[in-house]
Amino acid sequence: MFDIILTYLLLASGIIANKFLLKSISPELFVGIRMAVAGFALVIWSLLRESKKFRWHHMRADIGSLVFISLCTTLLPSITKAFALKYMTASKTALLGSIDPFVTAMYAYILWQEKISLKQLMGMLIGCSGVILAIISTSATELQWGEFLYISYPELAALGSVIISRYGWILVQIMLKKERYRPAEINSVTMLTSGLLALLIAFFSGATVTVLPAERFQFVAVFFYTIIIGNLCGYTLYSYCLRRHSATWMSLSGFLVPVFVIILSRLLVHEEITANILFAAGLLFIGLLVFYFDSLKKVFNPSH
Repeated sequence: MFDIILTYLLLASGIIANKFLLKSISPELFVGIRMAVAGFALVIWSLLRESKKFRWHHMRADIGSLVFISLCTTLLPSITKAFALKYMTASKTALLGSIDPFVTAMYAYILWQEKISLKQLMGMLIGCSGVILAIISTSATELQWGEFLYISYPELAALGSVIISRYGWILVQIMLKKERYRPAEINSVTMLTSGLLALLIAFFSGATVTVLPAERFQFVAVFFYTIIIGNLCGYTLYSYCLRRHSATWMSLSGFLVPVFVIILSRLLVHEEITANILFAAGLLFIGLLVFYFDSLKKVFNPSH
């Protein structure tokens, strides 16, 4: 259990670090630098392992699929999430990201006609009520971008990030089942591709960095932290945990991320934690418990 706690604590700390950085840098430039550096490091690592699959003659047939996967798993979700994090509190952004299990269930229903049980449906409804409560807590910073059907554009970006990302990871799972690449190889390609595309977007959009001279060292240090912890260590540990623990337990315990973000955002960046956010977190957690009720019974009582 300690490995799960450490993994989600590191990922949560990465979100707080990202929030600090996004005060001084545009989302597309932030994503470009972060993903390009991390992707380049992973590509070098994959090449040093001398993988026979990680060669141009092998990858050429998959270029179209790999670029599309990069768009869905990394580029679009990362930019939209960074945009949301820049204009919303870290705690609210993390909470809205907790709907991933519900989105996954909907994709399974739409794509493979997997049934959604009554308990799962109840859990989804309770969790969505928590999302609605979180959305009600809209700040003036969010509203400066306007809203659509009473939902601010940063909120839409946070929700859209989850929806797009989950579809991307479904495509990754399909490719992994073909055994053409290892997970680290796909991650390296998607990160590097997304990083380069984001840098291209940043160049044409005229993105800039505005860091005060007194904060330059701190800015660079935090940037290295989020690359090493968020992109490299965090997701490596997450893969390690997936091999040791059930997917159900990992998904449910993923709620530790918004919990840690709420705590760290209050302690480190002094964000105000409203009653609405706390109640929303409670409803989301209850919704997840109900949603995973039958699966958890199998985890803790495998004989039944």
